[in-house]
Amino acid sequence: MTSNLITTRLRRAVLLLLMFIPVLSIAQVTVPFKIENHSGLPDNQLFVAVVGEDLAEPSNHIWVDPATGAQLPMSPAYNTIQGPVYGGNQGPGQNGLYADCFKRLSEIANNTVMVPPIQGCRIFIAYEEQLYFYFFGASGAQRGYTSPNATDPTDPNQGIRYEIIELTNNQYGMFANTTRVDSYQYPIGMELSGSDGYYKKVGEIATHEEIVAAFQASVPVEFQKCLDPATGEITAPSKTPEFADGSVGTMPVPGPYVNYMKPYVDAVWSKYANEDLIFDAGDAGIWKGRVQGEQLVMVSQSPAFLGRQAIITRRPTTQEVFEGKGVLDNVVQDGTTDLLVQAQICAALNRHIIDINTPNPGLQDWSDASQYYQASPCNHYAKFWHQQGISVDQLSYGFAYDDVFEYSSSVHTPNPTQAIINIGPYDDDDTGTATPIPATIQAEAYTNMNGIQLEATTDDGGGENVGWIDTGDWIEYEINVPQAGNYTVEYRVASLDAGGVIEFFSNGSSKGTTSFNATGGWQNWTTASTTVSLSAGEQTVRLVSNNSGWNINWIAFKTSGTPPQDGCNISVNADFSVEISEDSNNPTLTFVPKRSGVGSPTCILYYSTSANDPYPGYLVSANTPYQINAGAGQTIYFYYTYSLPEGGENNTLNNKKSFVVGNCNSSATARRSSTTQEEPITENEFKQPVIYPNPAGNQLNVENLPAETRAITIYDITGKKSLIVNDTKGTRATLDIRHLPRGLHFMKMQTINGTVTVPFVKE
Repeated sequence: MTSNLITTRLRRAVLLLLMFIPVLSIAQVTVPFKIENHSGLPDNQLFVAVVGEDLAEPSNHIWVDPATGAQLPMSPAYNTIQGPVYGGNQGPGQNGLYADCFKRLSEIANNTVMVPPIQGCRIFIAYEEQLYFYFFGASGAQRGYTSPNATDPTDPNQGIRYEIIELTNNQYGMFANTTRVDSYQYPIGMELSGSDGYYKKVGEIATHEEIVAAFQASVPVEFQKCLDPATGEITAPSKTPEFADGSVGTMPVPGPYVNYMKPYVDAVWSKYANEDLIFDAGDAGIWKGRVQGEQLVMVSQSPAFLGRQAIITRRPTTQEVFEGKGVLDNVVQDGTTDLLVQAQICAALNRHIIDINTPNPGLQDWSDASQYYQASPCNHYAKFWHQQGISVDQLSYGFAYDDVFEYSSSVHTPNPTQAIINIGPYDDDDTGTATPIPATIQAEAYTNMNGIQLEATTDDGGGENVGWIDTGDWIEYEINVPQAGNYTVEYRVASLDAGGVIEFFSNGSSKGTTSFNATGGWQNWTTASTTVSLSAGEQTVRLVSNNSGWNINWIAFKTSGTPPQDGCNISVNADFSVEISEDSNNPTLTFVPKRSGVGSPTCILYYSTSANDPYPGYLVSANTPYQINAGAGQTIYFYYTYSLPEGGENNTLNNKKSFVVGNCNSSATARRSSTTQEEPITENEFKQPVIYPNPAGNQLNVENLPAETRAITIYDITGKKSLIVNDTKGTRATLDIRHLPRGLHFMKMQTINGTVTVPFVKE
């Protein structure tokens, strides 16, 4: 067990942040943390504890009762819970008793924990069983608490899954983050809102099973043992025997990868003993220096710290790089500049971003995340959490200084109003998916904004409205339009004396403006409306203010009374649908992309009035109606192809459809429609496909394909398609993947019952 484990990482991050951003001391507030349970466990099997330090007396350690919000001293008197005993370990009290500081989520009103002003705080959430902390005391020589130690086989917490939120809530606002610095045990996320309109979401978006599979498929052999396949726990490399340096009692023998980072660190120290290391630290300015003996001595070149030095006393070890400790967390002469430069160097080493190849490279910019982790050795554990599809906006805390250049899962607002902790992967409704219309969207539910703030509203339904709107301010929303056509858009607005002018944009294109008169008060509400023409599919709507002085409470999208195109929508496949007009004298086809990147640079429409004759091809553009000259009752046979980014085309004559002009009863003639009822699922469809070798070279074998697999698609980690195989036959396939770039890919198999996705690595 580890004693007095109040985190210092968040405290360092807060102090460094306050050095470079203008902040005002504001009233300290208690912030509600609502816990949303998507874990699959009932609320009575989730256990919550809050521990930290008294903000008024930082030397005093406290805990917060999650059910009442009461702040209590970390007194040994609370050690009343009997814990398990492993290897004879009776705990620090020698009686097997631990702190009664956890509450079941079912015991917490509205699943909301009230977090008071506090620093160095951690919210622990344990699964199925509480954790066992021992309270030493609130103050004095031995104070604080013991928390889980994965390297101790006698720890009473072994086998108990848990996750952590780290935070400080002080006079400068709320600073918080999810963390993967120590380990991963289950997906967790957090959302923070502020009264100034601030909103940010962080955490994992993939399921536990997807994360485990992707980790196995993507990290090199040195990091494979970070994963315990039996439990799915992924431990930071510095806390595994493989990377142990022999200094920890429970890992007394150096691991096989104890010197994993040494070749890179040595190369940096060697190169910059003879050349200047110059880097841009962002708000902290330019730093320049060299290795002198064993010390890396950097000198500020910028006004903020002009002439001040920062020192790293020797080259760091692998453990020190991965954990940001030792010489990378060491005040030599100046606590500000030493830690600042040590953070920059630590982050750059983990990310393998320091140039060791270019002679005299000059000023180096280490802020470009696209250049991180491009070569080994690097921290592949941290790299994993920043992958597309794993974490929200690819932000995570993979090592202690992952906040350098704002790459971490940190959130901060000086005016916090509410936080949400998401246990388990985010629901589909929580992952930024578009809102299907018709719908009413609350104005405060924007996905992005500029310049606005929120306030409480007295309009029907209560809640908040968007206010403090000036010329040029804007708010954005993601919507999903089921069918191209005209839609009525209603704005619930108020204005004291100026009225308002709203310009509506869809995917960057202006759809017109709407004006309304003053209502005589900021909470005197009226409804203004307009009609806009929208294409089908997902799109970003931006409302831009062309004047100042109005509020908005909600936006409603409604179908227009007379749609411009009454027709039918044929779902051809997951990439495109085809909208066909009902007008027997003037029918049109509209091709609607469902995913970005398809249909470019060209689509070709093939159609004929004969089912078997050759079909002429015509160049068409996605989302642009294409005129067909045909008479009522005539049957049109058509199919289309579109270019793939990597070459080749999708869809063939086998994908043809038929359409009777003036009749929406279209049918597929050669292949089953995606809406057709299929025969029952066979046993084979429930088997997990097997791919090998993994990692793979030029060829990838697939066995145990689900029955009736319609297509195999390979995506890279950005979601871009790199290979499509249609019309698979049998339960085996061999794929030529020599053109794929190195790295993590995902193979998706489309079956009659859905999709199966398997990750693999291309060497």
